[in-house]
Amino acid sequence: MAYLRSETGLVKQKLTGATISGDVTVGVDDTGHDVKFFGATAGKYLLWDESADEVQVVGKVRVLKGSAFQTGLTSSWALE
Repeated sequence: MAYLRSETGLVKQKLTGATISGDVTVGVDDTGHDVKFFGATAGKYLLWDESADEVQVVGKVRVLKGSAFQTGLTSSWALE
């Protein structure tokens, strides 16, 4: 379920096959929410855990050459 802002306030809405263009904000500063993204493989996901303030990845992570996350340290990472 998602809560979407409308002219009359927040509306609880199930999003199935939705395309969202523009900014997406989840929560407000110092009051966040867990956000989970699933892939096509069962049991694999990326989770932002708001209470731990961390990203958890269950599956593969790739750091692409030239990405904002590539450093001398991360350029040799091959995480599984």
